[in-house]
Amino acid sequence: MSKKPVSEFPVAQIKAAQSGTGQHGKSELYKWMWGHFDELAGNRRGRPDWVAATEQYSQIGLTDASGEPLKPRNVRRVWLRVLRDRLALAKSAKSASLAPLPPATPAPLPSPKLAAEAVAFEFRTLRSSPLKKQE
Repeated sequence: MSKKPVSEFPVAQIKAAQSGTGQHGKSELYKWMWGHFDELAGNRRGRPDWVAATEQYSQIGLTDASGEPLKPRNVRRVWLRVLRDRLALAKSAKSASLAPLPPATPAPLPSPKLAAEAVAFEFRTLRSSPLKKQE
């Protein structure tokens, strides 16, 4: 067996695998829907017919993650996962593109002239206050 040289591995796939955004462990249906998301999401008008969609996906040879024939319920669930993941990706990209807010300016310090003046301090207790007297 001959192994590929290290220089032939695509860097984008390695970065995706390390970042957690790779599609390892995803079904072929998920990968197909992910790749054709813009086309699929653009034609939505009304309620989807998951039975007809399942038949179409089966005709092009797609199966579920275990290699079994597709079921309408699973096709719907996979589509919802793709939709959720795409929206999360778009949201994170949008929040990353926003410029960070400038740091808040600290409150101005008191002038040195005020700090040099002596402050009279008086200590009082509640014993002599009118609130404490309850006779």
